[in-house]
Amino acid sequence: MFLRLSLVFLLALPALAQSDSAVLELTVQDQHGAALRSCMQLTNASKDFRLDKCAQSGELLVAKALPAGRYSLLVTSDGFNAQSRTVELRSAERKVLPVVLSVASVQSEVRVEAANTLLDPGGASAQRLSAHTIAELPAALPGRNLIDAVETQPGWVLEANGVLHPRGSEYDTLYIIDGLPITTNRSPGFAPETGLNQLESIEMTTSGYPAEYGRHLGGVVEVTTVAPRLEGLHGQIELEQASFATTSGSGALGYAGKKTGWFLGFNGFTTDRYLDPPAEANFTNDATGRSLSARLDHDFGSTQSLRLWFTNSATGFHVPNEIVQELAGQRQRRDVGESAGYLSYDRVLSPNSLLSARFMARDSSATLTANDLSTPIRPQQDRGSRDRYLSLNIATQHGGHEFKAGGQFSRARLREQFEYTISDPTVFDADVPLQFSFAGAHTGHTEGVFAQDRYRRGPWTLSAGLRWDHYNLVEADSALSPRLSAAYCFAPLGLVAHASYDRAFEEPPTENLLLASSISVLRLGSEVTNLPVPLSRGDFAEAGVSKLFASRLRLDAKAFLRNTRNFGDDDLLLNTGVSLPVTFSRASVYGAELKLEMPQWRRFSGSASYSYLVGRAVTPVTGGLFLEKEAEELLAPGHVFPISQEQRSTFHGLLRFEINKSLWTTSAFSYGSGLPTEIEPGLSPEDLILRSSAAIVDQLDLARARLNPNYSLDWSLGWSVWQHEQRSARMQVDLMNLTNRLNVVNFAGLFSGTALAKPRSAALRMAYTF
Repeated sequence: MFLRLSLVFLLALPALAQSDSAVLELTVQDQHGAALRSCMQLTNASKDFRLDKCAQSGELLVAKALPAGRYSLLVTSDGFNAQSRTVELRSAERKVLPVVLSVASVQSEVRVEAANTLLDPGGASAQRLSAHTIAELPAALPGRNLIDAVETQPGWVLEANGVLHPRGSEYDTLYIIDGLPITTNRSPGFAPETGLNQLESIEMTTSGYPAEYGRHLGGVVEVTTVAPRLEGLHGQIELEQASFATTSGSGALGYAGKKTGWFLGFNGFTTDRYLDPPAEANFTNDATGRSLSARLDHDFGSTQSLRLWFTNSATGFHVPNEIVQELAGQRQRRDVGESAGYLSYDRVLSPNSLLSARFMARDSSATLTANDLSTPIRPQQDRGSRDRYLSLNIATQHGGHEFKAGGQFSRARLREQFEYTISDPTVFDADVPLQFSFAGAHTGHTEGVFAQDRYRRGPWTLSAGLRWDHYNLVEADSALSPRLSAAYCFAPLGLVAHASYDRAFEEPPTENLLLASSISVLRLGSEVTNLPVPLSRGDFAEAGVSKLFASRLRLDAKAFLRNTRNFGDDDLLLNTGVSLPVTFSRASVYGAELKLEMPQWRRFSGSASYSYLVGRAVTPVTGGLFLEKEAEELLAPGHVFPISQEQRSTFHGLLRFEINKSLWTTSAFSYGSGLPTEIEPGLSPEDLILRSSAAIVDQLDLARARLNPNYSLDWSLGWSVWQHEQRSARMQVDLMNLTNRLNVVNFAGLFSGTALAKPRSAALRMAYTF
């Protein structure tokens, strides 16, 4: 009933909105009005965007799904003078441009300059990576291609096993794939790869959220997949061989006709290093995975389009052993799988108005099995979820206004089965039962309605939005969330100042939520604290500037403050490796971020970013399951402690040099000052060495209760072996962690186990496109 009322309300709204993208159509003619065969090059340096496309005479040159912004446009045709101009594209806009080319008397070269598009006058704070940039990044461990790309941007910290933390948040990353939100944990230990081997772009946002975004707002990762664009049959094959017996491959085949296009994709891998192991020897860390995807696009004329998309992914891996577990013969295995179907429909209501509908059905599963030699505990788990999602948005622009409004509905069915048997009672307190089992299922739903406006007038860009959410899964709650932002462009100085405020209403993670909220866990001991996991409420503020230097460099500087009630974290269940959501009374996170970007200067391009972050949480525990006897002070009110994601300083730098048109090299450097750690009371350095090794303990600063800094120097060499029209072959060699630094990501404590980053490694990638 609520969904029906919401949709009626939304359809009754005036045509308000701001669309996710714009469309540009070019009609290219000579001076006498004759149609020409032509090509266009469209670039936006601030969004790391470039599109090259050609059309036969009499055909429109059409570019779809363009992020709003300022573009440099170059139009060429054989025998005619090239034409270059700057084009402003706004959200929900369908811009038609007539282009008239004159006959060339003298052949000349026209270059598209990045200066006009390197600075966004709207003060957008999102960071965007194109498919070309992502492809040239150093090789990632399987399951982490998307995650490692995001981690290179300021504000994102990577913790053990590929878990992303945006500005100190634990599990509050919202993934949006082609307009559809996915709120579950996407790290390798929780979910398989999505099967997106054909990415158009990744856009990362940590502030200035539009009201359209909800449910998880620690950070937003928006992924756009490649649409069938080039007419005819096209495809790509990529193979990779890397250290740790890692072999991976992907293939894609697509076809685009006048109105219909389809795409098929496949990914597969096998490796001996999947997670971040607790021991240098990297025991039992093998994995295999695969994914399949299929997509169909169809245009019903020029005003309607339909897209169908299906993915199926699965990964199986062994849980890495500690030394004692390996000697005992422990073998624990996890299997994660996911199947999803997506449908999207867009209808152009007018040149400046767009109606969009989205539907998603997704089933996911995760199992954990352990052999009889597992120590000190043998866990077994089988959990899953069934999610359904529907949204309807309407968008338009009028004068300086860009409006958007919409409604969203989701329904989730959670099921959880968990049990354990303690094999070594000496490790646990006497009141912990030797056996425990839990089984539960629950169905819930969420609803959201939003409206937002983005107004441009002269140097000012103002945005305002309001969102209402209702959540009913284990707990029931609702909230209003205002969103405000402003930017002012000082064009003569090449400077944009911006500020934003976001109210966040965060859902708890669904992974193991039923177990964490069940009263049955009170049987686990006298020290157990168990409360339903509440929703978090946050107030996020940011202010910053973007400055252009010499038309070649852009510096972004930001300062932010986040205050959150019911701050989310996680806690390990005994020694099972199963993490459970918990919340603390409140937390405050503040910091600053800098990024210097140089898209191109002669043969050089690159970027450098620095993040400073301080985060403090305050007890008591307000939700979830908390077992640690040693953490009694965390159960009492008023205790202040650093959040587990507090890495004070993080740096990423990358420099690319074009040796010639077909050969390039890249050097990348990353640095982290180290995360906090918690040592059990009474343990001496000698005790810690017996549990791990002297080399690992040497990376621990006991006086500061922090890990020592970590760093990695990477180097890549790329070669465009051959290229002819749309066919190309390329190779890339990557050398990671050249100094072979032992980087400890986490060290054993209350909230996380020990985890080591990968040592020196190498990879060879080969790709053929046709």
